[in-house]
Amino acid sequence: MNGIFSFFVVFLIVIGTRFACGDELIDEVVVVVNGEIITQRQLEQVIFLSGGNWEFEDIIEDFILYQEAEREGISVSSETVEKALVEIKADFSDAEFEQALAQGGLTVSEYQKWLRRKIFRDRLKHQKEEKIDKNIRIKDRETREFYLKLKKYLDGQDISEAGVAQFYRSHKKNLANAGKIQIAQIIVKSKVTADLVLQQLKKGESLAALARKFSLDNNVGGELGWISLREIKPSLRAVILSLKEGEVVKVKEEKEDFYRVIQLKKRKELDFINCEKKIEEYLKEEKGKESMQEWLKELTTNSEIRIIKNQKEL
Repeated sequence: MNGIFSFFVVFLIVIGTRFACGDELIDEVVVVVNGEIITQRQLEQVIFLSGGNWEFEDIIEDFILYQEAEREGISVSSETVEKALVEIKADFSDAEFEQALAQGGLTVSEYQKWLRRKIFRDRLKHQKEEKIDKNIRIKDRETREFYLKLKKYLDGQDISEAGVAQFYRSHKKNLANAGKIQIAQIIVKSKVTADLVLQQLKKGESLAALARKFSLDNNVGGELGWISLREIKPSLRAVILSLKEGEVVKVKEEKEDFYRVIQLKKRKELDFINCEKKIEEYLKEEKGKESMQEWLKELTTNSEIRIIKNQKEL
């Protein structure tokens, strides 16, 4: 069907729906997807079933997926739909369920139809995800590169790749103390006192004893416990990262009227062996999502979509 002829058919459909049965509007056509009509009523029903969280493009995509599922020969039995419906209705009486649907302008029969289409779409996506998953291979180089970026992120460096921060947030518990340091410090007023403390520490004096004697800080023994490197301001972080465990350094920060004598007690770095598998799984999952998005985009691009009613009017 050429473009002009198909548009003419759509035009006739719209005119027909607007003026069928005299001048009374029955159900206005909003969009036509590959020849399948989506009416205003259908759109309102989908919006209701989505809890109001919807995008016009997502609704069109759902119709395209259903059509693709049918082309792929995916089947859904009446028993499957009925079983799903029974599970959904478990907490409602028949009257309550019908009343809830009525608020969205739906009958039980219409809801069953929507549920059936949803199962079709879900099965198609699951089938596609399985195919994609089988073909994804993560190279050792990719895992190692991501690990190095994650390590830099934990050390407090700014990493432009959003996936690194996302990985850290979702695996924070498993990463334990990675990217954290255990430090102790003595805060003194003058450079002379700072030099004296530093000299005595290098001679083997106890930092805890010197902290009790000299420090203006209230921390007992100068211990600050485990601190994330990302929580430390960049200028101090750079100094601390230059230290080896047990080493001490004297620091005077700009705009501060005191000196710090800092000792790096322990540093917990990210262990590649402990996180390699998690990184590989994450990269595979992200590649799978990208492939799915590309597939969905291709389906939409190859579809004939005709918007009849402006989205601003919906």
